[in-house]
Amino acid sequence: MKNLSIFSFINIIFSVAFLAIVASFVLFLKYDSSRYEIQQKQRYSIIANAFLSGFRFIPTIQQIEAICNQFDVQPVKENSERLEVLNKAKLLYYKESLLGRIRIFKMQKDYYIYVQSYGYNLLLKDNKPGVYHIKGAFVVFITMSAGLVFLYLSFLQKFKPLRELKKNIDKFAKGDLNIHTKMEGKDEIAKVANSFDNAVSYINSLLNSKRLFMRNIMHELKTPIAKGRIAAEMVEDRENREFLINAFDRMNNIIGELATIDKVTTDTYQIDKEDITLRSLIQTSLELAMIDKSKVDIETKDAKISADRKLLSIALKNLIDNAIKFSIDHKAKITANKKEICVISKGVPLKRPFEYYLEPFSQEEKRDEGFGLGLYIVNNIAKLHGFSFLYDYKEGENCFRISF
Repeated sequence: MKNLSIFSFINIIFSVAFLAIVASFVLFLKYDSSRYEIQQKQRYSIIANAFLSGFRFIPTIQQIEAICNQFDVQPVKENSERLEVLNKAKLLYYKESLLGRIRIFKMQKDYYIYVQSYGYNLLLKDNKPGVYHIKGAFVVFITMSAGLVFLYLSFLQKFKPLRELKKNIDKFAKGDLNIHTKMEGKDEIAKVANSFDNAVSYINSLLNSKRLFMRNIMHELKTPIAKGRIAAEMVEDRENREFLINAFDRMNNIIGELATIDKVTTDTYQIDKEDITLRSLIQTSLELAMIDKSKVDIETKDAKISADRKLLSIALKNLIDNAIKFSIDHKAKITANKKEICVISKGVPLKRPFEYYLEPFSQEEKRDEGFGLGLYIVNNIAKLHGFSFLYDYKEGENCFRISF
């Protein structure tokens, strides 16, 4: 029952209630029909016993007619009709006593009483047989069914806004922030919908503030970086000049990555997939990382994948950075095939569950380097592609894997 939706639960309840009404109606009809049959048998027994008692005193024709008039019955005189009733009618009741025999027959809608005693043989037809009426029961059944249907439709109408609210929550979960769940009314559903609408508005406000802040920061940083790079071009010492130019280029790349990350973590970014080779992807990532290639051991097969080169290069660059930065020997190993890319490094295992590090600003205690965003960024880029981001630790090595 825990896994049932509210609407399924309501459907089950009303289905059970309707079946209960139908079953009660059928049982009532059977009971009422049986009660009616018993009443008829009792009435005809009284009539038959009246005739049997009268037969003891050898009644005249007038006396028999008086009893017939009293109980509104008439003798069947035609032999052909008598034979037809005795041979074809359904026997409902039979009783034999010291006074004689009684049989009650039913043929179509007519009831007959057959009395035998003291040489008398009398077949009586009931002139006013009781008619079994079930209209009242049907009226009650239809009224109760209509009431149940009305309640069912009222429940559905009452919970209809809940379906709309669920659809909007599903859209929100998929990143659509342009939703409105404001509702009129004071019931619980309206209150929840209005509270959720206020929360969405507040989140939108925070995101817009964050985007504005990020854009302002990146804009303010680009100008001094550009001026610094121009100044670096004027440095006479070649080694220092190249070092400064690389540093400023690196800062400029970081700003570009921040802009991409800002888009990746919102609903505004559309990935641009293309067929890329694993070798070129790794090469692009190493260039972004700006590290000594001698620190990276590469084992890759000549295979292609469909992905956004820029995004996946950023994700792989983050994994390479982390591997070299936090490994024991400051080296990393990359293995790649058509199923996955693994970045492997020697070191101690993660102290917390892997899911902890997939949250923003999550890192080990007392770590001075980084902001704890690397794995969060990798996980978001992997999810955008429909890939899986996994981790395992074997034989002293940490392996971070992007599975295609």
